[in-house]
Amino acid sequence: MGEISCREFGDGEVAMICWLTRFV
Repeated sequence: MGEISCREFGDGEVAMICWLTRFV
């Protein structure tokens, strides 16, 4: 949806959601 850097969330659950929403 935008140029969001999911790496900022690390490898936590929030990061997982971030990556998933980017490819949806």
